[in-house]
Amino acid sequence: MATAYTVSEPDDDMVYESTTRHVQVRGRPANGSGRETIPYNSRDAASDIFTGLRFLVGVGRVASGIGFEAAKAGTKFGLGIARGIVDGVGDATGSAAGVAPLVSSTIRLAEFCALAGIETGRFWTNFGLSAADHGVVTLDGVFGSSELALAVRQFAALVRREVASNAIHGSGIRLVDVGAIDTAKNLMAWACLQYTTSDAWNDAAESAGRKLIVEPLGPVVGEPDEDVHWTGANVGDDHTNVVQGSIGEEGQESVASAPATSNGHSEEPAQLIAALRRYIKFATGVYGRDHIGAFVGAVPSFAFSQESRSERQEFARHTETPIESLFHSTQTDYSYGFDNILNSSRYKPTLYVIEDHSTQQILVVIRGTKNLQDLMVDLTCDYEEFRIADEVHHVHSGMMKAAQELSSFGHPARLRESVDALLEANPSYSILLTGHSLGAGLATCLALHWAEASTGLTHSHLGFPPGRRVRCFAFAPPAVASAPLSQLCENYVTSIVVGDDFVPRLSLGSARDLARVVAFFKTDAPGKAEELIQRVALGRSTDHNYDDIHLRRRIEQACMTSAKLYPAGRVLWIVRDATGAGALTIVEVEQPAKVLGQILFTKDMGRQHFPGAYHDIISRL
Repeated sequence: MATAYTVSEPDDDMVYESTTRHVQVRGRPANGSGRETIPYNSRDAASDIFTGLRFLVGVGRVASGIGFEAAKAGTKFGLGIARGIVDGVGDATGSAAGVAPLVSSTIRLAEFCALAGIETGRFWTNFGLSAADHGVVTLDGVFGSSELALAVRQFAALVRREVASNAIHGSGIRLVDVGAIDTAKNLMAWACLQYTTSDAWNDAAESAGRKLIVEPLGPVVGEPDEDVHWTGANVGDDHTNVVQGSIGEEGQESVASAPATSNGHSEEPAQLIAALRRYIKFATGVYGRDHIGAFVGAVPSFAFSQESRSERQEFARHTETPIESLFHSTQTDYSYGFDNILNSSRYKPTLYVIEDHSTQQILVVIRGTKNLQDLMVDLTCDYEEFRIADEVHHVHSGMMKAAQELSSFGHPARLRESVDALLEANPSYSILLTGHSLGAGLATCLALHWAEASTGLTHSHLGFPPGRRVRCFAFAPPAVASAPLSQLCENYVTSIVVGDDFVPRLSLGSARDLARVVAFFKTDAPGKAEELIQRVALGRSTDHNYDDIHLRRRIEQACMTSAKLYPAGRVLWIVRDATGAGALTIVEVEQPAKVLGQILFTKDMGRQHFPGAYHDIISRL
């Protein structure tokens, strides 16, 4: 018998535990750098040594590059002369139809083989030097004084604190007392319980919002409250060169910058979908040419041709943007440059700043996680206070700190200087930030930092021209804001979550909840873990099982009680239609705690986070 399922929702007055540092909402440090002044110590000395090593590796790469280019030029020059002599002799002796063409073709083949060998040597030399550079960066991250090293130490301290806690939050036992085997078993049992109650949970979660009705590639039908599904969409360094230009003609308008209603949302769902289709190309294109090829199933190119596209060219092609419209970028065709080496102590993500006349916007596009530095920003996940006027909210400490550093003047990424230049040159233009995963988190934190919460407009306290609109489209965003803060920025931040993607559901609070679940199976439901695992393994699970639904409700009420962070702003949750026909349902989430309050252990929880998955699904809307 079908049983109603109610998704438990945490209390609104949860207590957030935060570190002693407070995140400043606006303004910049007196020294203009955003970094604390600390005495020189052994870690600083280690970082200086590692920087010197990276510089030597960089010199080696430049020298090897010059050598390979000289070898190529010499090979082409020498064999070209030989081929010309042979062709000339053939023409002079009248043997053009005999030996001379054969010898000339042989020389061409020899030239190709020689150049292929040189390019192969260049590839493996660069690969080895890049590996050496990344190894030095890793050592600097462990033993040095860079921002990466600080993040590593903060994450290690966080893990030690949570594991060595006197007791699992709300229970009488410590996680270390449960044991690794029982912990894994109880987590597997929780995944099995989620599986047996998934249909009931999904029905309840989808009811925690309203469903947008759009006829794909057709007119908007409406946005009713009743359950109607959207069908018809199958789911199947600074080597930085500043290039100035623009997209389109000044004064043009586009559906991607549709006007907003009084609540800050796009006037029509169709205009919202058009914006999502456009900006997902930017959010995925910033990952680089090899990743872009993977989105369409292409094998990365190792061709020796000099005509292969650069990173900027591939980004422009993927986003259907003229390359001259890229105003500034930290993207590079090389794994590192001397500017990156000399500024390696500061975190500098890959980003683009684009002047877009077609929508009268300045686009800021930030790449997601791709290296160790990115990962440590993700993992520095403690909560910190974020003050707006007299209100205290909480944010993801690592991402907000990285965003504020990135926004500071003099930062090697030159984001603030680029945005300021474009705002000054275009008095009526607004700002739009976007990214995927970590890029979405940084874009969201920048939006929170730059915009007035009540209006979504720039605040002059940061030095921006007042009254410029700030918007953010965050794809697969991490949980970065407490629930009240998320609601405050609904009029200018839109977060897009696909299916069971675990990243938007992952925060320190959800990890603490899982620790409680482990303790619950040990103390409140002995023997139940084994029974659940056995029943699911043997295929004897049934949907809408009353006992399982009751048990899951008990666990949620007892364990899902930690203060959590959520994706910020207006949250759009894209899920498969309940009919299983491959169609999509878009839910505008009104109660994030009911949809994103717990990690869902499913076969798609990781796959659905990949940029290719978001690109594929949204491009089919």
